[in-house]
Amino acid sequence: MLLLVVLLSQIAILLAQNAQVSFLETAISVGEFDDSSFTLRVQKTGRSDTSITILVDPTEGIVNDFRVPYNQFIEFSAGDAVETIETTWYILNDDIPEDDEVFTFELSVLSGAGQVTVSQGISRVTIESNDDAYGIIGFSSVGPLVISEDPFEGTIINVTCSRERGAFSSVSATFEIIGIELTDGSGPDDILPSSGSVVFKNNQSESILSLRIIPDQIPENEETFEIRLLEATDGAKLDGSLSKITVKILKNDSPLRFAQAFYLYEEDAGTALITVNRGLAEDGVTQLGPDDETVTVGYFMGSSSGTLGLDAVASNGTLTFLPREYTKTITITILSDNIPEIGEDFEIILANSSSNAVIAEPSVAVLTILGNDDQNGVLFLKDSSLYVTTGEDTGVNTNFIVERFGGTFGDVSINYEIVRNDSNTDDISNDLIPSEGVVYFSEGQTSSEINITFIDDNIPEEAERYIVRILPSTVTGGASVRAPTEGQLLLVDSDDVYGVIQFSSDIDQSIAASESPRKLKLTLTRGGGLIGDILVNVTVTYELPDEEESTIRIEDILDIASETTVFPQDLSIHRFSINIQNDAYLSVNAVFKATIQEVDLLNYDTILPPSSPRIGVKDVVSLEVSPAEANGDVGFDQNSLKLEVEEPEEDALTVCILNNNFFFKF
Repeated sequence: MLLLVVLLSQIAILLAQNAQVSFLETAISVGEFDDSSFTLRVQKTGRSDTSITILVDPTEGIVNDFRVPYNQFIEFSAGDAVETIETTWYILNDDIPEDDEVFTFELSVLSGAGQVTVSQGISRVTIESNDDAYGIIGFSSVGPLVISEDPFEGTIINVTCSRERGAFSSVSATFEIIGIELTDGSGPDDILPSSGSVVFKNNQSESILSLRIIPDQIPENEETFEIRLLEATDGAKLDGSLSKITVKILKNDSPLRFAQAFYLYEEDAGTALITVNRGLAEDGVTQLGPDDETVTVGYFMGSSSGTLGLDAVASNGTLTFLPREYTKTITITILSDNIPEIGEDFEIILANSSSNAVIAEPSVAVLTILGNDDQNGVLFLKDSSLYVTTGEDTGVNTNFIVERFGGTFGDVSINYEIVRNDSNTDDISNDLIPSEGVVYFSEGQTSSEINITFIDDNIPEEAERYIVRILPSTVTGGASVRAPTEGQLLLVDSDDVYGVIQFSSDIDQSIAASESPRKLKLTLTRGGGLIGDILVNVTVTYELPDEEESTIRIEDILDIASETTVFPQDLSIHRFSINIQNDAYLSVNAVFKATIQEVDLLNYDTILPPSSPRIGVKDVVSLEVSPAEANGDVGFDQNSLKLEVEEPEEDALTVCILNNNFFFKF
């Protein structure tokens, strides 16, 4: 046993002393294209006493994928130096679609076997997929595919998609459908699905995209759709020149409809003409759907509120439209009975069209034979509502009365509106509501009101003029309209728009005795609005103290006893003065009393006689003459003055008293 262990140890030592060769690259990926190549490096480590020859050889055939040489010999020198030798291999670009290919290269010792061991002798080289190995996807043509829509079952469209070049692996391409030319506003939902994927299995070079045209029985002109390939997956590519294909759906479902839904005829008209259109849109002008075939449709007449045989003759039948014939007329006989009646209705119904056409809306026409003798009434504004004058400051709303004359059958209504009739451009809703509405009459009702509410906004405003009118074009229920249809609404000025004139506070009034000439200085204020110049008339009186009697006239004191001044617009304060005569004597405690007598607008036109300007509460102001302002009194400041003096023996005694700037000598 001991001998065996020793022997194995010796073998291990010998092996450890041998040289080793190995691939430095064990896995390489490379693409296939012109001049493509790769390098495999082989390295020797350890000691060898002799040179070593190594064969680098693929384990499978490479003739179809590589250029010569197909194997290579390398030789390492004797010794213990580390040595690396490169081998270069050249790939054959064959323009053949191929999936990934893996080749195995192996190291074999040709000489010096006892001197070397192979430690890493396998290297795998992958030539990546090439030459569109997974295919180029596109439609088999660019179209257009021309399809007729089955009105009941729908139509299946099979669109062929091809996969050129390689067909390795499973791949797919996404698609979407868009409408590129739609004359009737329809969309890609006419074809389903509108998006999805085209799938190719491994080795499959053709795939069918199945789409379904939805039968909608809606009249349509020719529609053009486009199917677009958006993106290929799993290594496949798109063929840019074949990534789109157009699909045309021909005109379909030729429409049959009445030209209008309602027809009104007087009872004495004799006949009613009801028009049916084929191949036309609702506007009666635009062509819609196919028109190159003969189509038929039946019509039937029924009673709604009228009586067949008494009011109209029943009419049923079939209409035939030849190719490119678009209009037919149904003639109905109206019977006149000379009996006052309300309107009578009949229905004409389209049904049973041929399979190459569809019945569209309106498919029912209502024929109304109008009532006679104004059975639903005649509407007009009552005379008392033709001129209404009011104001927002009154706090009273107003109304206009609409009368219903003649018959009162049925419920009727008429719209009204209120519009300005002056130069004011403010929103009407700032002054009154509503500015429009509907007047309703129930059956049997002979009058109804337009109620108007005024907005009391505390904003000074001038008089405003409005027109209240009922609108004949909006009348309903078979009623008619006659004059008068308009009334005048006059809204007087509000919130003292031209002002309230009064004296300002007493401290703003004064007697200017030190000025020359002397004068009364008066100040007025203007509340409310500031529109227009105001002519203000002020009178002044002069009153002596109660204990004095005098025959002094105001004309002896002031230059003018009644002053007229202009209070300019846009100002809230106005000052003016009245001159005191130069030779006038003013007494202490005498009083000037100024009174506002009258205020008027000056040269300003108004729609209505205005309620302002007016005189305010403080219309009188009194100015008392102080001692400093008086110049007409001579006397003492006191009723008595006691002076004690001694009687002189020889000469006279002189006494001087100075009182209020006057000198007295005795």
